Amino acid sequence: MRIASLSPAITEILFALRLQEQIVCTDELSDYPEEAQSIPRVINDNVYEYEADLVFLLSAAEDKLFKKLQGADFSVSHHSPRTINDIYEMIRSIGMIMQVEKEAAAVVLQMQQGLKDVKRKSTLLPSRQGVYIEGCPQPWVKEVAHIAGLERVARESDAEIIVSHNGRIIDAAFLERAGPRLVEGARYLYGWAFENLH
Repeated sequence: MRIASLSPAITEILFALRLQEQIVCTDELSDYPEEAQSIPRVINDNVYEYEADLVFLLSAAEDKLFKKLQGADFSVSHHSPRTINDIYEMIRSIGMIMQVEKEAAAVVLQMQQGLKDVKRKSTLLPSRQGVYIEGCPQPWVKEVAHIAGLERVARESDAEIIVSHNGRIIDAAFLERAGPRLVEGARYLYGWAFENLH
């Protein structure tokens, strides 16, 4: 099957499911893993040129493109996760569509175990600190912060920990992308929470 992955998060998931050989094009932000950078990029909606059998889209922001592709008789799988559980279900859904359910279950289990490990450690912290995270509007970021023992706050002045270009720096993909690397984001946040209290 020829896949067009128009989301960096979906691209990461497809690689985690070992489906990279079926990806014929990606969006311009799909940069991980490094091998993804060699896959042709869709520019100005030229997805039509790649003759994909299936197009993956992520987020409600892509509704217009979703309708456009459907109108052009593309098979489109459109996902809009809001919670970590939604992300698990999205991975399972992709696994079912691509007939790699066992691989999808393994990726979900690995994420669950990773986040559970972070949560186990964070429950031992003496207090829950406020964290200000610049950008990252995705709704699941608050949940990831909570797992890490932090409470996401809206203002820098309310935060003990500031994650921004002027504060602590994290690869935004660890928090913004709905995929396996959210575990890394949780580990970074927990590490800062622990460091700040010791």
